[in-house]
Amino acid sequence: MTSPGSIAALFAKVMETYGRLDVLFNNAGMGAPQVNFEDLSLEQWQGVVNTNLTRPVPVHPARVPHHEGPDPARRPHHQ
Repeated sequence: MTSPGSIAALFAKVMETYGRLDVLFNNAGMGAPQVNFEDLSLEQWQGVVNTNLTRPVPVHPARVPHHEGPDPARRPHHQ
């Protein structure tokens, strides 16, 4: 999740191996250390926010070409 290049490589490998992507569960995350909130460092807080909120965002644009595929009947419908 922390490397956009590894995300692209993952989807390339999926396409090479399976030829398509049917379902994506974007389910990576981390929690903060078990400390009092006032003892949580800014670096620790930013690590949690970046991993849980920011890092999943590049996954979706990377998967769209693979998810849609050549068959229009299999393309996701967005509203």
